[in-house]
Amino acid sequence: VLSFAGVELGDVATARELAGQALQLADGLAARHPGDPRWALLQGQSRGLLSDVFFQTGESEEAANHAREALVKLTPHVAQNPQEELAQREFMNSHRRLGLALRSLGKMDDAAAAQNAWATHAETLNANQPGNPRWRRYLAEAHEELGDTLQAHGKLAESTSSYRAAAAIARQLSARARGNKDYLVLVTGTSLRLGDILLQQRDWKNALAEYQVSRDTAQQLTTSD
Repeated sequence: VLSFAGVELGDVATARELAGQALQLADGLAARHPGDPRWALLQGQSRGLLSDVFFQTGESEEAANHAREALVKLTPHVAQNPQEELAQREFMNSHRRLGLALRSLGKMDDAAAAQNAWATHAETLNANQPGNPRWRRYLAEAHEELGDTLQAHGKLAESTSSYRAAAAIARQLSARARGNKDYLVLVTGTSLRLGDILLQQRDWKNALAEYQVSRDTAQQLTTSD
């Protein structure tokens, strides 16, 4: 928790030190109690925090390495504990971290692979637990991140498809929970991205429609404060 606070406050040195201490503790506990699933989760979380710290300081290679290590620790854990929501979230966040780090390194295909894995996992969770809207949100965010990567890679048609998927899910979530600010923010952002990519392809009519959705949703956010 303290490491996460350090990241949020910009105290990178303290965040790195605390995350490193948490990792040492987790590794020690896991070695002492190899059958206890709690420590595998803590190992994954600690490596995820270190990935965040390294990414903030521009050390994307280190960030990617820690994200990969987190996935190694978390993959068997989430398979054995499919109902453990915290572990599932951390697993997908590790894919998020890996995708961002790889994209910043210019490794677009690898970044897209990480984000596709994230989306696939979110789809599986949504199919198995359709009553949990959190997994739909994670799926929308995965498509949004994938769209960013594909756009940066110059794959405009594929990027458009990803943004469309993200926008559709965001609007479904918002329609089912009217007034939810998190979903309104998601609709605003995904619609704006979709409008931008359509404009880039000179699809003026549909770009304008998406910009109008983004504007109208942003106004709902303003009036709800």
